[in-house]
Amino acid sequence: MPREPSLAHPRAKLTRAGEHLDELYKDLTAYSERDPHTLGVNGEIDHGWKLLRFGVKEEPPIRLGLLLGDFVHNLRSALDNLVCQLAYLGGATSCETTQFPICDSPERFAGAVNRGRLAGASGEHIAMIERFQPYHGQHMTHLALLAVRDFDNIDKHQAIHATLAALDPRPEAVSAKRDRLDTEFTMEVRYIAVGKPLYDGAVVAYVRARASEPQPRMNMEIELPIRVGFGEVGLASDKLPLVWKGIELIIESFAPVFEGLV
Repeated sequence: MPREPSLAHPRAKLTRAGEHLDELYKDLTAYSERDPHTLGVNGEIDHGWKLLRFGVKEEPPIRLGLLLGDFVHNLRSALDNLVCQLAYLGGATSCETTQFPICDSPERFAGAVNRGRLAGASGEHIAMIERFQPYHGQHMTHLALLAVRDFDNIDKHQAIHATLAALDPRPEAVSAKRDRLDTEFTMEVRYIAVGKPLYDGAVVAYVRARASEPQPRMNMEIELPIRVGFGEVGLASDKLPLVWKGIELIIESFAPVFEGLV
């Protein structure tokens, strides 16, 4: 027999996902502190523009992808646990066929309902779940559902690939050091690899310095923030808390349904 319907299990899964995220960020920090990549200016192309090349000293560890897989799997489980509790609330005695649908169209959602994915849930609760479907827009909850669905499916078949990518294109994010403090200069940067996976030797930008002296001798050392991304879709690591928050918003939107039962 099912237990009293409750949000305790979905919330526990959310908490577990958060623990995996904390562990992932600890590993990301340790990886970053090992200085795993280089940036070098070389190869003039035209009118003073030089190539900014990326060098890989250490590829992202496979463990990062494994931790991401654990993170999204627990979020997926939190959603499925929610549907199970809604089924029990509706009088069902089991939830073996239920699942939180994540669909790209109203037709696919209707098909999921017909296949019993929301068996036992009331019409009102089905309507609530339908409003969260990704085909409704670009809200944080919609994007979170897509990320959970896509990466959980990847993780079922292969380890999620972590890659260096997602350059920050803001001018204020670029820093440069020089060995002559008496030479004033401005630096221009033209990015050509924003958000793309980076490989050893990849050209990430064109750079050009304009100095106050005709022929200054400068040794520029340029730094660009480079984040770890996941998968071919390029989910940046700093977006993962938003994915967690999106799923939490979905689950907590059902809290009034369980009032007095939680």
